[in-house]
Amino acid sequence: LARVAVVGGGVALLDEPTVSLDTGSVARFARWLTDVHLAGGGIAVIASHVDPAIAAPTLDLWGYRAGAGAVAASDGAFL
Repeated sequence: LARVAVVGGGVALLDEPTVSLDTGSVARFARWLTDVHLAGGGIAVIASHVDPAIAAPTLDLWGYRAGAGAVAASDGAFL
């Protein structure tokens, strides 16, 4: 996260950026993302299980998950 903040850039691709953060740090991240990165014309693509409470469009992929019989039993650990 520090590198994204320091280097900047137009597109931030973030995978679970708040996974190890406490509640206050998640709120600070959300404020930075909206007030600095997005307000400055940047975009962010975030994959997360934690809702950072950012007012932005979301893409919910839950409906596209693999069905019960769609993969071999050994592949189930990767879904």
